[in-house]
Parts: sequence; structure tokens; C-alpha cells
Amino acid sequence: MNEREAIARLKEIFTPSERLAKELRVGIGDDAAIFSPHNSLIATSTDIVTEGVHFNREWSDAKSIGRKVTIANLADIFAMGMRPNFLLVSATIKKSDVDSLFEIAQGIQREATRVDAQVIGGDISLGDCLTVSITAIGEGERSILRGGANPGDNLYLANLPGRSLLGLTQLMQGKRLDEASIGFHLVPEFDWSTYDQVREVATAMIDISDGIAKDAREIAKASGVCIEIESELLMRHPDFPSHEMIASRLGLDPLKTILGSGEEHTPLFTSSPRHRSQVETFAHRVGRIGESVQGEVHLDGAPLGLEGFDHFN
Repeated sequence: MNEREAIARLKEIFTPSERLAKELRVGIGDDAAIFSPHNSLIATSTDIVTEGVHFNREWSDAKSIGRKVTIANLADIFAMGMRPNFLLVSATIKKSDVDSLFEIAQGIQREATRVDAQVIGGDISLGDCLTVSITAIGEGERSILRGGANPGDNLYLANLPGRSLLGLTQLMQGKRLDEASIGFHLVPEFDWSTYDQVREVATAMIDISDGIAKDAREIAKASGVCIEIESELLMRHPDFPSHEMIASRLGLDPLKTILGSGEEHTPLFTSSPRHRSQVETFAHRVGRIGESVQGEVHLDGAPLGLEGFDHFN
């Protein structure tokens, strides 16, 4: 199979979206894609995953890898309060592993279809290991930034984090205590409509990609506030008992697992107290925004020592 034949096959996988038909002028097959957006804001984000760093081929099949990297990119657009429209996909792959390229494409297409987004181009090349990069392009009426939190706002989680780290730990320890968390680590799938609800009430938002400890600090620094998290509120979450049981069996501290687990992609957001009754129909309050020490995150009144995931550590 040559490059032209591979592109033709990928074009069959990445089917067009009816919703975006009027915006897209030129799609896959030319030197560049061309689209004409509406009179609104445009957001772009890029994410890359590399074999041996972001995924293990012994644990993840090619389709799951495609789904996982797509979810990470979609979450970045949703976390800006916008809706993803188009995706550009690039990959390097070993010559002996070309068939995996099409399985990855099928995984990408599956997640794109869930949010009615469309792949419009990219690039493929031979390389020493599997690498997939996606650039997402989104659109919206207004943006929700990390810097919008105000003193007195409440801090919310749409879902209790921890599942990804619980799943990863089981894979690393060779245990199968909870198939749901293992599956979530491999493909962190959840209901994207949650972001539609958050968009209506959030003053600041970030998706949890590196863990609450790090991602909450990003909001604190950008907003010039102090984020006060309460462990008691975290433990009141309805999913905490099951999380605590699995974490304990794996030798993990339940609270540290919640605060440190990355690749969750659920929204962590702040909202004005006047929206509290509305927000708490779909999200769980875990703290509040103060102004005592700007740029810091506190747990039960003391500085949170966890740093979260860092690609360069």
C-alpha cells in the first residue's frame, strides 16, 4: 500500500458531518483544508501522544489509542466553553504496523462522531515509534477562561476523578480489581453534554488532564485567587466509597488518588453562589474561592503539596 492509497482509505473512514457541510469548503485530499466559520470565536488546541510515554501497546489496542487522544483534544475545546468542529490528524508509524493506522483512524472517527466533529486533513509518515497528534478547532459565542474565578465563587467537579489512576495502577500491578476503572484509563469516555451544562454557569473552567492538584493551581494563578478544597466535601461525593475501597486494596491513598489522577478530562470549574441550586443538580461542590494567598491551592486550610503530572518530570 502506498501513501495515496492509505490517504484514500483514511478519507473513507473520516466521514463528513452534515452539521458542518456549509462551513467546510475543502476537506481531505488537497494541500490544505478550507473552512468558512460563522461570525464567532474560534479556538484551537493540539495534543500529541507517543508510544512508551502516553500509552503502552501491551495494554492499549490501536482503536483505543485513537479514541483517547481524540478525547483529550475535544476536552480542551469544551473546557474553553466552545464546541469542537474540525480535527487535523497527524501520525508517524512503523512500516510493519501500517494496519494500526486505520484502526487508530476508526477510534478517532468514533469520538468525532459522538460530538458531530469532522476530520478534515493531516499528515502521515513512517517513524521509529507510533505517535499521534491532533489539532482541534472549535467555535463558540463566548469563551470561558481559567482566569475568570472570583473570591466567593464555589468550586465544582462534574465527576469524581481518580478512575484513570486506579486503572493505571491495576495495569502496572497486574491486577484486575475493577474493570470499569481499567477501561476508563484506556478510554476516558464520559457524557460530553455535561460541558453544555457547565457552560451556562461557569466563571472559570479547566479540564482535568494533569490532576486537580495541578489544574486547580492553573485556575488559581490565572485568576489571582486562592482555591480552598475541602476533603470532607470530596468524601461526600456519592462515588467516594467505591473509589476508597479500590484505592485501599491497591495500596493508594484515596484522597491523593482523587487529587493526583490525570487524564480524567472532566471539568473542574468555578461558579457564582447565585447559581448554586442550578449547578448542584449536575455537579458536586468541593470547595470555594478565597483571596488569602493568590495563586495557591489549599486542602483543609493548608497548602496542597501534590504537584500533579508534569511531562518534563
